[in-house]
Amino acid sequence: MAAYQSISVDLRRDGEDESDPEGPVADSRNHDRANSGNGFILPKGLPKGLRRRLLSPACLALGAVLALVALGWGRRGSSSPSPSPEPSSPSSIDDGDVATDLPPLPAGVNLASWFSLEDWFFVGDDGAVEVASPDDSKAASCLPPLHLDSSTGPRWNSETDLLAGLAGHYAKDIAEEGAKANSTTGGSLGGWGKAVRAIHAFRSSYYDIDDELRTMSKLGIKYVRVPVSWCWTDHDPTWLVTQSDNGDVNYITDDDVKEKFACEDPFYDGVYWPAIPRVYFRRFLRACAQHGIGATIDLHTYPGGTSIGTFSGVWPRYSRFWTHGDVPSTDDGRRPDVGRTLLRDFIGWMESLETSDPQAFEGQVHLFDVVVR
Repeated sequence: MAAYQSISVDLRRDGEDESDPEGPVADSRNHDRANSGNGFILPKGLPKGLRRRLLSPACLALGAVLALVALGWGRRGSSSPSPSPEPSSPSSIDDGDVATDLPPLPAGVNLASWFSLEDWFFVGDDGAVEVASPDDSKAASCLPPLHLDSSTGPRWNSETDLLAGLAGHYAKDIAEEGAKANSTTGGSLGGWGKAVRAIHAFRSSYYDIDDELRTMSKLGIKYVRVPVSWCWTDHDPTWLVTQSDNGDVNYITDDDVKEKFACEDPFYDGVYWPAIPRVYFRRFLRACAQHGIGATIDLHTYPGGTSIGTFSGVWPRYSRFWTHGDVPSTDDGRRPDVGRTLLRDFIGWMESLETSDPQAFEGQVHLFDVVVR
């Protein structure tokens, strides 16, 4: 039986009410306890201003995905969980492309499979197979706008499978065309560069951030949930191809692509995740703040995979997160504390936006994490 574990973290400003104790953090000296449904163990010494709260285990994975009630619990300025938001009243708005006199709408919506891919969203005309596609079934057949069918790329199971498949597809095309791959000038992007470009094209065309957030706001939507992967980068994908002052076109090499725009999975040799550009995500958060929408950021995947199924990111490989060394307290710290380090660093980055990008900080209200075993 799968154990569904979750944490939620409110993002608070310094000086807000912190009278409630942070609560005990279990020391967790054994692996079984850490993974038996007692909740994800948070690291000690989290940045000031955070408040940790454990959510009850969800009964179903899909239920956890769609449980937008959690969106209302992260409202800043409250020292205790707020009641779940009521559905919006019937809407009557004046916007050319939006229907008027709408029935009651939910307070939040889910922007699924944008920054954390799941194959069953991309099956084309075949229809969805199932949320956890069988091991031998490559359900997904596309990733628009650059990968539309078998002529533009491979079928795929998960994010890592897609990235590697696209890199191989483009490398083959380059070889057949006789192009000079991996050159800095006078050639083209290599297979990995073109693969990252295809994934960024999808992310940047997923929806029009400003226009659609504006529409959501007019419809009464107050919250959006955004599942994201664990792999992030400070580099901008628009830097894949640059032009020097003398007019030369420069193409990033595949080695640099892997270093700057991908993360090698610490549990699998040679398995790479496509990195989420922080610069693009900050733009999204700023737009949320501008339109009065709060983003719940769902850290949806971990290296090595925490569950079976396409949403693990490594499928059809079976998850190793729980079994290959992410419990340093049981081995005197000889193996890396991947999960806790990742969560600590991610929360730290989110907190840092308060000073580095205040508007982006205003756009986020909640960190929600679901770990599936």
